[in-house]
Amino acid sequence: MWHLVLLILSLLSSTRVYGEPEVPCYFIFGDSLYDTGNNNDLDTLAKANYPPYGIDFPGGPSGRFTNGRTTTDLIAEYLGFDKYIPSFASARGQDILKGVNYASGSAGIRDETGQHLGVRISLNNQLKNHQTTISRIETIKGKDSATNLLNKCMYTVGMGSNDYINNYLSNCYNTRTMYTPEQYATVLIQQYSQQLKKLYEYGARKVAVLGIGPLGCTPGNVALHGTNGSLCVGFINDAVELFNSKLISLVDEFNKDLHDAKFIYVNIYGMALVAVKASRLINISPCCEIGANVNTTFHCIRDGASHPLVLLILSLSSSNRVYGEPEVPCYFIFGDSLYDNRNNNDLDTLAKANYPPYGVDFPQGPSGRFTNGRTTTDLIAEHLGFDKYIPSFASAQGQEILEGVNYASGSAGICDETGQHLGVRISLNNQIKNHQTTISRIETMKGKDSATNLLNKCMYTVGMGSNDYINNYLSNSYNTRTMYTPEQYATVLIQQYSQQLKKLYEYGARKVAVLGIGPLGCTPGNVALHGTNGSLCVGFINDAVELFNSKLISLVDEFNKDLHDAKFIYVNIYGMALVAVKASRLINISPCCEVGANVNTTFQCIRDGKSCKIFKALHLFWDATHPSETANVITARRSYHALLPSDTYPIDIHRLARL
Repeated sequence: MWHLVLLILSLLSSTRVYGEPEVPCYFIFGDSLYDTGNNNDLDTLAKANYPPYGIDFPGGPSGRFTNGRTTTDLIAEYLGFDKYIPSFASARGQDILKGVNYASGSAGIRDETGQHLGVRISLNNQLKNHQTTISRIETIKGKDSATNLLNKCMYTVGMGSNDYINNYLSNCYNTRTMYTPEQYATVLIQQYSQQLKKLYEYGARKVAVLGIGPLGCTPGNVALHGTNGSLCVGFINDAVELFNSKLISLVDEFNKDLHDAKFIYVNIYGMALVAVKASRLINISPCCEIGANVNTTFHCIRDGASHPLVLLILSLSSSNRVYGEPEVPCYFIFGDSLYDNRNNNDLDTLAKANYPPYGVDFPQGPSGRFTNGRTTTDLIAEHLGFDKYIPSFASAQGQEILEGVNYASGSAGICDETGQHLGVRISLNNQIKNHQTTISRIETMKGKDSATNLLNKCMYTVGMGSNDYINNYLSNSYNTRTMYTPEQYATVLIQQYSQQLKKLYEYGARKVAVLGIGPLGCTPGNVALHGTNGSLCVGFINDAVELFNSKLISLVDEFNKDLHDAKFIYVNIYGMALVAVKASRLINISPCCEVGANVNTTFQCIRDGKSCKIFKALHLFWDATHPSETANVITARRSYHALLPSDTYPIDIHRLARL
């Protein structure tokens, strides 16, 4: 179980750099784990320029042997590059000054490795290609400047997997009859040593050598060799560990003997084992349909099926948090229970969450947040660089308001009457009135002109509309469903929302992220109340929500066109949430806490009721309508830095903050 916890922590704890890259260039050597298209035009079975490869990559199938980005794509992002490092096959002109990717599927340390699959670019030939690149750089910059540049670049080299899979372990080669595993590892390291020294001679000083992963745990090797009841093929992993241990020693040797050398070893083996050992809860079978013969059994069938869980994992693994000065001076939050952080605590309402099991994972315990930990806007505040959570309007005191206020209120809506059957709530109109009060206080502190200047620079998020469906249009306590068709109701809501957002603009808001409504038809509460006719979600509810969201996108366009200096963006909560819902065979979409038994409380946790413990991180919903912190992490990260072009429109929160 702890292996799963470590896996989740790994996915939730990453740091990405933006601005100037940390190194001027990045050169990549490797095999299919890192290939970004070098094999596309080669005569080989080892290529991945067809679906379902690339189904989650912005440009579709690209030659990457995965659904989205490779490890080295992501490393480039973390280093601060705003574009992926081009493949040697595609690099042109000035492109090469920022680096080149030479990796080739089925390639190895040994030249003959992978030859049964067709043409490939062995490490020796990748080094020759690098010589060509160096000559081009010298032509562009001159020899001395080129040498200086190359000394500062980052290099990753990930080789050796194919020297086992497509050589030592394959019946197409006789290496296993020639060498014991110990001898073969020694032979490989001796050749690898000469190749890495050659790279050093060409100017490489900062070199990350990526070890081989636990090849005995791959679905292909498990199917081909069997495991005798274990998770993995033991003799294969043993052989790999021999190689890796010798590689670590080689890194030590280089750092000792090569002047100014800075080599590091990356323990891919150890990292991957964390996920493998969580296999009772995390699926380690192939995500795509694979071939039926020995030469294609490791590859996806062209246009075969695949699984949406991959996007969920990418969402968890694409962390972006800013440290230091916040990117904006202040952050104001308007919304409903998805973003409420205690404004309802002292109101006469059923819509409150200041009791356990809400807040069981929040540092101060139950706080009024309708989740187990942090809300999406708490996390956005972290990403923006704030070192404290934005205070609720109910609790904000003195100078605190200069960094922002959270006005969100559980059960509140765009319409004033929304949620009235649950008790007192602070509608969006009243939240805007509270914001007027805050502005008056800021003007008293700073003067009117300085206050206006401050408010123009702040970030604003507005997330409204969910309750106008759940606690109005879909509720028998209201007659709106008899008054309006879904199309008409969406139009009425957007007309009112438009006036409210314009009022916020008049009060100085210029950077506004409008958070769309999520797939309400997929919440456990609505599924239980309305049924799904065999589908995952309640179709008519999601259809109604999509009408609203489409009109909201048009409203964002209208504001950016008509309002001077307005910078509105739309955040596609609906699309992000659907990724997780579609992974429901592996990720739990039932409530994590015990929920109430009547219609007014069926969406909320029972006070002091039970909640899931061990599997908490795999639940998307905390109660029957509100997301868990895990889901909020996904939403916040993709809102702040869009994983897909559809996540935000026209830009993401990170870019909005920088304007």
